[in-house]
Amino acid sequence: LGEDALTSFVGRASDGGPLARLFNDLAGDLAGDLQDSLIGALATGDNPILAARALRNRYNVPLQRGKLITRTEMLTAYREATRERYIENRDILKGWTWLSVLAKTTCPACWIMHGSQHAVDERLDGHPNCRCVMVPYTKSWQELGFSDLPDTRPVIADGETILRGKPEAFQREVLGPKAHERWKANDIRLADLLARKDDPRWGTMRYTRSL
Repeated sequence: LGEDALTSFVGRASDGGPLARLFNDLAGDLAGDLQDSLIGALATGDNPILAARALRNRYNVPLQRGKLITRTEMLTAYREATRERYIENRDILKGWTWLSVLAKTTCPACWIMHGSQHAVDERLDGHPNCRCVMVPYTKSWQELGFSDLPDTRPVIADGETILRGKPEAFQREVLGPKAHERWKANDIRLADLLARKDDPRWGTMRYTRSL
């Protein structure tokens, strides 16, 4: 996916794109150098944290700000490259499944999206710093013309089901005390905490709605 990821990144960083404006805000006359630095990090497979340290050392970008930029943009580039491959193979793919890192530090929005299925054309529109990935969801053997074979596709449980199986302390850390209390009392569903917005600069993204 390396070359495809670079193409995706360069497209977002081209003149008039959202990344180009961000680079201008951060580095001014050095915006082109900053872009080349991130392209180099993608080309060599650098970890986003290493790339963020390079931004701090070369352009005085604060480390946390740099991590936000590098993790978000490098993972977005890889996701878009993955999606292009899925589109090319839509004859065998039904779509893709949203997989989240189901940790205490994962936001409720990503827990909610875990296990959801999407068409190959659809982007994974997470949020800044989102670590979610797209995994292919193939057509069934029957849909591919093999009527005598059982369906061997893995079943991925949805995020809410998985969260309900976690200890209460874990759930509370994910949701926060108030949301957890109402969720346990069945006053709200996990999906009630999910919202989606359309940012004029970055496009659509998912986020956790407040109570």
